Amino acid sequence: MILNGVDHNLHNSHTHASKSKSPCPVVLWFSRYKRYKQPYHALIAFVLASKRIPNMKMIIAGKGTKILRKIVDNLQLENVEVLGEVKEKMKAKLMQQAWVLICTSRKEGFGLTVLEANAHGTPAVSYDVPGLRDSIKNMKTGILVPYGDIKALSKALTTLLKDRELLQKMVYNSLNWVTHFNWDISYKYFERVIESVLD
Repeated sequence: MILNGVDHNLHNSHTHASKSKSPCPVVLWFSRYKRYKQPYHALIAFVLASKRIPNMKMIIAGKGTKILRKIVDNLQLENVEVLGEVKEKMKAKLMQQAWVLICTSRKEGFGLTVLEANAHGTPAVSYDVPGLRDSIKNMKTGILVPYGDIKALSKALTTLLKDRELLQKMVYNSLNWVTHFNWDISYKYFERVIESVLD
């Protein structure tokens, strides 16, 4: 299998991750707005977790996510911010500040967003689904929970944000894990595969 690569110039894994985090716990949901991405699951999980961690905040960003702003406003979720589509530099900044990335998709080709977050020392809480289970090392770079179990998703958020020792281990593991995903390495491997076919 040829691994995806991460742009390490933009998503710099050598950043002092713990020093660049927001002072209060921030959960980031970053994706295009599609039904199968299920951002509502992330919102519910966050609301449940925030009952145990009152000072936590959620940021929702990505193309098409502005549609969620009305829902957030109607529910008066003051600790949830909906940014909509953002540029790559802002995406990197959000990943740098976040404590945890939350993923609620039914499936993914491969969790590249997870790896980009890992490059900033940000572990992920996610459903255990194809694609995402390939990019997350369970209990090492994030926590995988059964698909559709929003309570388990919320519990995973709470566990990670309350257990600072576990969180720091996952920050460290995430930074190490993402070094395996480099476009130069992937290109060389792809080149060798092509050469072997041609030979």
